[in-house]
Amino acid sequence: MIFVTGAAGFIGQNVIERLTEDHDVRGMVFSDEEKAAVEQHGAEAVVGDITDPEDVEAAIDDDIDVIINLVGILNGTPDQFEAVHVGGTRNLLEASEDLDQFIYISALGATYESTPYFRTKHEAESVIKEYDIPYTIFRPSIVFGADDGFINLLIDQVTSYPVVPVLGSGDYRLQPIYVEDLAELIAHAIGNDDCLDDTFQVGGPGIMTLDQIVDLIMDKTDTDKRKVHTPLSLASLGAPIARAVMDVPLSQNTIQMLKQENYVKEHHYTDIFDVNLHSLEDMFTSIYLTDEDE
Repeated sequence: MIFVTGAAGFIGQNVIERLTEDHDVRGMVFSDEEKAAVEQHGAEAVVGDITDPEDVEAAIDDDIDVIINLVGILNGTPDQFEAVHVGGTRNLLEASEDLDQFIYISALGATYESTPYFRTKHEAESVIKEYDIPYTIFRPSIVFGADDGFINLLIDQVTSYPVVPVLGSGDYRLQPIYVEDLAELIAHAIGNDDCLDDTFQVGGPGIMTLDQIVDLIMDKTDTDKRKVHTPLSLASLGAPIARAVMDVPLSQNTIQMLKQENYVKEHHYTDIFDVNLHSLEDMFTSIYLTDEDE
């Protein structure tokens, strides 16, 4: 049986839906209200918090062969990032015996010299390597899909604001990966000896600048507005206000991601995983536009 944390989340539901095609799956969710999101795909749902060792121990038993840790937070205090990303990962490993594989979804750009989000993602990777458990770590770029939090907010900005705000120069390179493709990569990793004890940077089939993504959205939504580029230094100072007042995808993590750019530099995953990747441009209409929008 496969145990999936963060099972009711954006990535989690896509992973659960894919894995139940071939496996028995148990998904951990944070509340009773989230159980239906897992059970609708034919998986077992358990309620728990990975930061609570007792919850984790109660959810994991001898039936579990593989753990997939998808839990992550984008905003919070340094202590919260530490508790969720590092402490939660350690709790899962401590509760596991004779595990065949531990799969962790980290983040492209995870490094010690970064924001609390990226730093604790990197620390979690280091924790995994302390244990004598075969592991596979994925570091995805921006993940897009029907319920994503980045492209949808950009669409809202483009269609709702009088001008279109773009962070910085707009030249920052990203490599959006379709959520169902990421789920497929995870499915291919299960029981695959070629990807054990390895870390994979993963992205979609093409690199796009932030400006190109905004231009794509404007084209697909038939929007003709002026773009206004906001200096990253100014955006950084105003990030908490902009996030609270305008609900824009602006945080220190977003700004750091753009500064260091977020595209795949190592492509060895293409030698191991035979997955057909879908571009944002090819999938945009079917994901984000209703019949009324077209």
